[in-house]
Amino acid sequence: MNKEDENEKNSYKLIVIIILLLFTLINIGYANFSSTLKIFGSGGIGQIKWDIHFENIVEDVNNTEVIEPATIQENTANIEYNINLLAPGSYYKFYTDIKNDGTIDAKLATPPTLSGISAEQDAYINYMVTYADGTAIEVGDTLSASESKQILVTVELEKDLSVDQLPLEPQQLYLTIDLNYVQAD
Repeated sequence: MNKEDENEKNSYKLIVIIILLLFTLINIGYANFSSTLKIFGSGGIGQIKWDIHFENIVEDVNNTEVIEPATIQENTANIEYNINLLAPGSYYKFYTDIKNDGTIDAKLATPPTLSGISAEQDAYINYMVTYADGTAIEVGDTLSASESKQILVTVELEKDLSVDQLPLEPQQLYLTIDLNYVQAD
């Protein structure tokens, strides 16, 4: 091998050594100027419970045949009753508590929906739901966790009816009230 080839070979080795040395120095420098950040955490979800139901019924009856008194059903979200109003001025009223036994505040999402009274029957039947003090139940009314509010349900045959206004045949009413609660803001 001639001297020129040997010099070229040594130059090549020197360049490779320099490149390896630079690569090593760069890696060492990068390691000294880099950081790895880590975040570790733990969390959980506490007991969340949605439970709005009826409790405690107290009846108020005047000249009404109570076939089945207002009763809270097993699922506690329904109340059923069966009555016959016997004469003008007779009524069936009951008070019940709406209880928020959950951990989430609730609000009324829609106006109370009362159904089961035809336009003709509306002339002689009063059917309503209010708070126990007589104030209206309105959209947005809140029911905080662990709070209860008493409501009053009334079915009443008008007192001052003329003979012309009385129904000619017995009337069957299928009354419902829907109170739609959702999570409060």
